[in-house]
Amino acid sequence: HPSDHYITLLNEVDAELTARGLDTKIVFLTYFELMFAPERERFQNPDRFILMVAPVSRSYSSSYADGVEEAKTLQPLPFARNALVRPTAMMDRSVPRLPYTLAENIACMHEWRKVFSGDGFLFDYYLIWEHVKDPGYMDISRLMFRDMQALHDIGLDGTVNCQFSRCALPIGLPMYGMARALWNREADFDAVADEYFTVEFGEKGAAVRAYLEALTDLFHLPYMRAEMPEHSPELRATYDRIPDVVAAFRAQNPELRVDSACMAWRALAIHADIVTMLSTLVGRCACGVPFDDIVESIRAYVRRTELSVQPRFDGRSYVRQIVNRFQHK
Repeated sequence: HPSDHYITLLNEVDAELTARGLDTKIVFLTYFELMFAPERERFQNPDRFILMVAPVSRSYSSSYADGVEEAKTLQPLPFARNALVRPTAMMDRSVPRLPYTLAENIACMHEWRKVFSGDGFLFDYYLIWEHVKDPGYMDISRLMFRDMQALHDIGLDGTVNCQFSRCALPIGLPMYGMARALWNREADFDAVADEYFTVEFGEKGAAVRAYLEALTDLFHLPYMRAEMPEHSPELRATYDRIPDVVAAFRAQNPELRVDSACMAWRALAIHADIVTMLSTLVGRCACGVPFDDIVESIRAYVRRTELSVQPRFDGRSYVRQIVNRFQHK
């Protein structure tokens, strides 16, 4: 089992450090095949180590908070050497695979906790690819908030994000909410979100939030997350509504200008142009209609505007994620 070999190696490193009189801590990683706990080997000096849980195959359609109870009775997935695949929501569950649901991921971690009970933290991927699949940013904000609140319940002590540093187009609520929930796990998401929007957009904060909530709903996240068949033409009408929603918000808020002196409104205006094009791209994809020209339009627009919102937006990574999710190979 790979995890048995892994612990053997870690114990050898520990022994050498101990022989040299060094008390350096070592973070060890559960990731891909190492998400499955060892069968035989055990740590000789567990105080040397800190656990890092990296659920690279998890679903982002639910929170750790939703999987805590189910994980208590869930049988861990069987390990299949050199045969595990990265799962999807539509995969036949008989296929040897990595954990997908949050309960499955927690159950894997519980098996590791039988071997190691020391300090541990989460290493997750919210803002490296998942934020792009929620153009309104409201679902990913809630998810991160709830996950941070649930860390104690799943036996972890903190988090490190694998993410881009410039990931606040249209807003910085995901990071803001994450920090608030880490500081106070009893905090209320809606109160924190309202506080954020008021600080960022003043008296227009509630209107901006309602607009972004609408975008999150209209982009139909199960499709954006590839949890539905690629050919889903019934969604076309939903995506066709998005340009009208953007146009109505623009008409009601003259502050929404790409040349605004206010970074928050300028970012929101650029985002409005991008999601208008994105809605066309996704609608075409759902119907099996070519859309490479829209990808190129988004790429050109991002190149033209990125510098004006550079502290908040990594254009290259954004386009790459769009291409990875939608463009035919």
